[in-house]
Amino acid sequence: MYRLENPEMKFNIGDIVRFLNETGGGKITRIEDSGFIYVMSDDGFEIPVRAAELILQSPDPVNPDSRESEYKDIPQADKTLFQDSSVLDFHEIAGNRLPENLPYGTRLKLVLGLVPEDIDAVFKTTINSYFINDSKYFLYYRVGYQQQGKYFHLNSGEIEPDTKCYLAGFDQSSLSRISLFHIQALPVCQGQYYKIPLLDEEISIASFDFLKNHIYKDNEYFDEKALILDATKTDNNRKTRTVEAAAGDPENSIVGKLKDIKNRSKVSESMEVDLHIGALREDYSRLSNTEILRIQMNHFRSALEDAISNKVRRIVFIHGVGNGTLKLELRNELKRSYPEFSYQDASFKEYGFGATMVHLR
Repeated sequence: MYRLENPEMKFNIGDIVRFLNETGGGKITRIEDSGFIYVMSDDGFEIPVRAAELILQSPDPVNPDSRESEYKDIPQADKTLFQDSSVLDFHEIAGNRLPENLPYGTRLKLVLGLVPEDIDAVFKTTINSYFINDSKYFLYYRVGYQQQGKYFHLNSGEIEPDTKCYLAGFDQSSLSRISLFHIQALPVCQGQYYKIPLLDEEISIASFDFLKNHIYKDNEYFDEKALILDATKTDNNRKTRTVEAAAGDPENSIVGKLKDIKNRSKVSESMEVDLHIGALREDYSRLSNTEILRIQMNHFRSALEDAISNKVRRIVFIHGVGNGTLKLELRNELKRSYPEFSYQDASFKEYGFGATMVHLR
């Protein structure tokens, strides 16, 4: 078994851990030579952390080892004694890497990169996310995401100039539940400096169909094709950055269908989303029933998250009658992931038995 040797603590793949400086924890899925340990959270996201930022909650039950004896007589509150004290030198370490005397007008460009592990199988592959500091500034940053109208921490820390860092890996189901990414950053340099606004931006991803491999393009940041989202585009009209879907199909996207909602100043009463595969794909003759259902459910989640973000009161999903599979899957997802929302059959006069109305407020 791969094991990270550390004079303070040993971690194994399969161990259950909790985060030292954040709430939550999960199961260790992999350990890299770089020192990063990847923890799968309850939300299904793989989060990279340092060993010094983890506390062993319980060893891998399948491969127990001698570490339990190390903890047996130690009170829970004292387990932090096993953590690397170098974490206390964070600011001192960062200070040695700060750029100096950056001239007025030095550009700040921050980018999110979404990279499929297998571009030929985006339907089932993991989509890895990266935060890219394409500037001369040293940054303190936090990246999060919005789901069901609430913000969740994804990663935070420091990043040097002209550097990228791994954030997390997503499957298609997890990615479809995210309505936007949220980025906060403090640019820093030594010596003389000029005032620059702190970055606090949101990038909507509702316009992208991540199942289509042609939205991933050749780029300057990765050897692989990737979807590049610029968090620092000039846009004074909106705080939320809705990235242009030039590489996708805006007329077939969720945002294309709901574009009128974005610009309304008052709360929208209702919206309608057609989940028939013919409304989502021009050519679906080669898709299996399983692939069709997954595409429909991804659009369902994206539309629902978009409606929540825009404070829509009701949303009607047109799923048709068919054999009832899509309707059943949709309602099971509502029970499982959105229990706070009620739903019912939509108007029989308008939709027959082929639609479900969800009440969001």
